[in-house]
Amino acid sequence: MKSSKKIALCGISSAIGSIFLSIILIAPTGKLSLFVLSSIAVMIPLSKKLYGGAALTVLATSAIGFITGGLLVYLPYILVFGIHPLINAVLDKYIKNKNGTIIKTAIKLVYFIGVLYLLYTLAYISDLFLVEIKFYILAIIVAVAFIPYDYLLRAVQKRIDYLLQKYIKF
Repeated sequence: MKSSKKIALCGISSAIGSIFLSIILIAPTGKLSLFVLSSIAVMIPLSKKLYGGAALTVLATSAIGFITGGLLVYLPYILVFGIHPLINAVLDKYIKNKNGTIIKTAIKLVYFIGVLYLLYTLAYISDLFLVEIKFYILAIIVAVAFIPYDYLLRAVQKRIDYLLQKYIKF
């Protein structure tokens, strides 16, 4: 694949992700869905095995998210939603043994609980909580919700891989 086509593909996916991050600022509801849609944009370069391009897509999209929305858009995107497809792709590339799914899920779960603790601490310091909630309760809720979310994103990645393989030729 030519270098210019790789750059164009990454630029298009960064633009798509940036559009969804920008809409977060004006949307009254559905912010979580918009974060997920912005992370799906990272899957476009990953479908062509452009890991470096996907990392640059995450950085460019998060930079635009920081410019337009500040830390409340930047931190969740770069730490959770933007990096998740990239973590999936890297783990799929290097862990291929029999129990790989369990190992990959455990690695991702530990990472995301750690990020949740960081975001929880920052939100607690900034007094952003409307309701007082203990971290361990929040961690259990997020862990239970993470499993279907991860499965859904992996299924979407397979579908994007198929569609780009079928319709976009390089």
